[in-house]
Amino acid sequence: MIPTRIHAVIDWLAVPAVELMGHSRVFSGRVRRLLKGSARAHAVYAAATDYELGAGILPMRAHLGADAAIGVGLIAAGLSLHREPTLVRIMLAGMGMTELLLVSLTDRRRR
Repeated sequence: MIPTRIHAVIDWLAVPAVELMGHSRVFSGRVRRLLKGSARAHAVYAAATDYELGAGILPMRAHLGADAAIGVGLIAAGLSLHREPTLVRIMLAGMGMTELLLVSLTDRRRR
């Protein structure tokens, strides 16, 4: 199991990375908006989360629920954005699957 402390570090490394991806001209405007929105939503609920790098307001279970929702959304985007290049769609689905994997491996109890 991944401790909440490590999950928090992963969150705070991923947020700026995904935000930067959202500014890359490699992607269409639609994908850039999706990436920036995902990063910003994640930053808001990560900042509020009751884990080592959060404010302690949002329970970890709710945080993981939001992670799962973003993961499913990224997978859905990868499957449905038919006008995007195949590699971009694979990347989005892969990001979503990574998010779901992190949710499934994270210990819900803060230690």
